[in-house]
Amino acid sequence: MAAPANTSRARNARRKRLGKRKTHPSATNANIKQRRKERNQKVVMEFLAPGCIVCGITDLRVLNCAHKIAKEKLHNISNLVSRGMGINLLMVELEKCEPMCLNHHAIKDNLNNLPKLAIIKEVEA
Repeated sequence: MAAPANTSRARNARRKRLGKRKTHPSATNANIKQRRKERNQKVVMEFLAPGCIVCGITDLRVLNCAHKIAKEKLHNISNLVSRGMGINLLMVELEKCEPMCLNHHAIKDNLNNLPKLAIIKEVEA
């Protein structure tokens, strides 16, 4: 009859098979993810460093990545950074963007929606 799995002998056998770990694997994965997040933040900050393409403002608090063509957008830059995604995926998405301040980004997005707004106003009138 086999010994129960929770005995010290079974535990020792498992340890011997697996070897001693210095850290728990999930702690290591968290560290890797944190390093990727920090790396991605640096990449995005370097991308935004030249400033808004319209007005030239360089204050990082008001800059964001504006997709040139909205239909080509596959991912939000903020999601790629916060989830610690791969650098290649981030770079591909950044190539589709241009640095723009929040004001000019909002103006650009509203200009794209003007035909829709005109139709809504006509229906209301």
